[in-house]
Amino acid sequence: MREAALFADAGLTRAADGALLVAGVPVEEIARDAGTPAYVYNAEAIRAAYRTLRAALDRVAPLECRIHYAVKANGSLAVLRVLRELGAGCDIVSIGELRRALAAGFSAERIVFSGVGKTPSELCDACAAGLGQINLESLEELDALGRIAESAPRPVPVGIRVNPDVTVDTHPYITTGTAAAKFGIPADLVVETAREIAGHPHLSLTGIAMHVGSQLLDAGPYVKGATRLAELVGAIRAAGIASLRSLDLGGGLGIRYHDETPLDPAGLVEAIRPVVAPLGLTLHLEPGRYLVGSAGLLLATALYRKHSGGTDFLVVDAGMNDLVRPSHYQAHHEIV
Repeated sequence: MREAALFADAGLTRAADGALLVAGVPVEEIARDAGTPAYVYNAEAIRAAYRTLRAALDRVAPLECRIHYAVKANGSLAVLRVLRELGAGCDIVSIGELRRALAAGFSAERIVFSGVGKTPSELCDACAAGLGQINLESLEELDALGRIAESAPRPVPVGIRVNPDVTVDTHPYITTGTAAAKFGIPADLVVETAREIAGHPHLSLTGIAMHVGSQLLDAGPYVKGATRLAELVGAIRAAGIASLRSLDLGGGLGIRYHDETPLDPAGLVEAIRPVVAPLGLTLHLEPGRYLVGSAGLLLATALYRKHSGGTDFLVVDAGMNDLVRPSHYQAHHEIV
């Protein structure tokens, strides 16, 4: 049952002779043509995941909803082009990702620049490119951007990434929304930050955002975080600032690696709808692994078998440098 579910997620099947197929193509044929080790992605599996999420978001109509793909999940130009053709925007965290997004054909206004460590040169390039939004994560970053924006050709659209202090049940390395995390501006400083942005002649406060963690299998943290953001939207509006256009709930939708039950996008949307719909803001989501994680496989060639210390080993031509998650996160990846 587990293998069947994983195969369905990735678009894998077996031929009558047992040969493994991805999107109907034998993996042995791919290995001969491309060599190994090789990363193989099923574009149709990416499309299916996107359409499932898009259909769920359409259920909150007439509220506008946008999907910004988190490029850090996979920056392959081929993957980016598939998502652009589907209508996605991009969430980036470096100028290298910006260049890849533009090379893949994304328009600058559909790109949001997040990340806690943007350099001054990256902020300069982002302003010059005319990105849709730059999400700020500290007051010092606001000061740096404010100086750079003085020479920008137009007001720079800015979002505030909030640290909502929400605890999630995931690996500690990918928990990003607790008070102890380095990400985002503490909630008690958000209104002050909003006032500073609103008072700057070359900045425009257009969004408020969060990202509470990755590989989340429960809608609860999203609801808690969205509720905190809704409270802050009310406080910002009460301070006389009426420029907000978007509410960004980040990404982190969990997928199946072993025997998990993935987070259902329709269930997530139903859970957050009562919180976000009354705000009247465009809803943004920034999925990464949800869109591409189940669509890919690492294809390797078996070289040797050996027995040592009571253990049977299969030696392949791929190493931990090709698949770092098991050693870094103690993550499970199915071998077929």
